[in-house]
Amino acid sequence: MKAILIVIALLLTSCAAPEKSPDAVVNVIDGDTFETESGEIVRLLCIDAPEKRSQFYLDAKARLLDLVDGKEIILRKGSEDNDKYGRSLRYVYADGVFVNEQLVREGLARAYVYNQSEECAWMLSVEFSAKSQGLGIWSGVDVPEEEPAQTPAEEPAELPGIVVDEPEELEVSPRPVLFGTYCDVDYTEAPEMANYSETVLQLCDDNLPDIEEELGSYDTERILLVFREQSSPGERTSSAIYLSKEWFTENPDDLGAIIHEMAHAVQDYPAYDPWWLVEGIADHVRYALGYQNSWSYPHCCAESPHYTSGYWCTAAFLQYVQREYDDAIIKELDYALKEDSYDASLFKAWTGKTIEELWEECKMSDCAGGSP
Repeated sequence: MKAILIVIALLLTSCAAPEKSPDAVVNVIDGDTFETESGEIVRLLCIDAPEKRSQFYLDAKARLLDLVDGKEIILRKGSEDNDKYGRSLRYVYADGVFVNEQLVREGLARAYVYNQSEECAWMLSVEFSAKSQGLGIWSGVDVPEEEPAQTPAEEPAELPGIVVDEPEELEVSPRPVLFGTYCDVDYTEAPEMANYSETVLQLCDDNLPDIEEELGSYDTERILLVFREQSSPGERTSSAIYLSKEWFTENPDDLGAIIHEMAHAVQDYPAYDPWWLVEGIADHVRYALGYQNSWSYPHCCAESPHYTSGYWCTAAFLQYVQREYDDAIIKELDYALKEDSYDASLFKAWTGKTIEELWEECKMSDCAGGSP
């Protein structure tokens, strides 16, 4: 069946001469679209990869990057040159690998038949193969017993310079993962957290839009939360938020710690600098959303006596400035940190007072009050 599918694919693309990519791939936009060095946007024909915030969006995007990055690219036109957005519609070969088919074969994209056209109908058989194996987006999906019919094709003329590699069979082990609207929760390493994972998934889906609104950032990647054994309650990396199964077994009501880590996912700053401000903004978010845990409100104390102490004391300082001077201070700081342009002088520009002057005022109010 694999050989037949490759023959059909080559037949359908044999009408046009191959175009060698004039420049390198410089940006993978999503799982079925990339940009070349000259600014050309290429949309892969006959496939549709998961959209942003959908399950497997990041997997498809990463796999496309892996397939095309640094490779010799050959592009072939289909029956249409461009779509309505001006993107070039192409079959893509990277060092001999037929990228369009490979993504569908691995379950990282669906077959996309344009307007009932037969041009892409052959890809349905590739999709059926991925469904039958439960790969990627088809994991847990019921598969019909019969393979979809496709238009028969004649043996095509040989296409010089294109060799399509046979992909290896993929093995997929089922993982205990819950999938939500914006978030996924993986409890593979902590099966005892299965029920609590449902609470965490609901928490994440319910609060992510509010966190984005609080920070003024609306392009957060899909969030993966993973339970495992670790010393800290929560830890955010570039790929996931890791949660301590021990901590949340003993402290199931500490949802504020999860909100704090979710805030870091929305922040996604290029640098952890200044650290105290990054952590203070994240703690501000938990308070703003009502997840203050055992604290009545953000405060400074002997353990956290200065606005540069981070966490709740910095949050208290920021809330004072927000309340008394600039109700957009959190969004402004978030933007500056995302652009890597933060400087303490911004406080003077936004409020008319230096950060030290604001801190002295804050200490005279309720910044240093409160009790844990």
